Amino acid sequence: MTTTDDVPFDEHGRYNPAPGTEYPLISDIGRAAARLLGPNWQARSLAWGVGSHLQRDGDGWAAPTASFTLAACRDSDDLYVERRDVDDEAPHVLEAADSDGLDAVAEVVAKTIRDSLAADAA
Repeated sequence: MTTTDDVPFDEHGRYNPAPGTEYPLISDIGRAAARLLGPNWQARSLAWGVGSHLQRDGDGWAAPTASFTLAACRDSDDLYVERRDVDDEAPHVLEAADSDGLDAVAEVVAKTIRDSLAADAA
């Protein structure tokens, strides 16, 4: 493999980044956000890593006290967080881009979840 301007190409000149380096899977972002939210949060990958289910433990996965889905919209490619344990809350489209990096996007996800939970207390 050769590299031009730090962009990897294969021997045929095709763009060929190392797996997991161009677009972190959404499940990776979910796990990173769960770590930021604290020890009572966990994340599970949706099929093929195209989404993540985050929840705050109540009594394990059977009885969560808060539940969210992180996914990308098929039509717009926007990343969004949808609250699953509240029926009337609309999904939150995130102000983040994959170029921001895994940690920065995970922080936006964690903040969105914290803001949603803070609205419960208001």
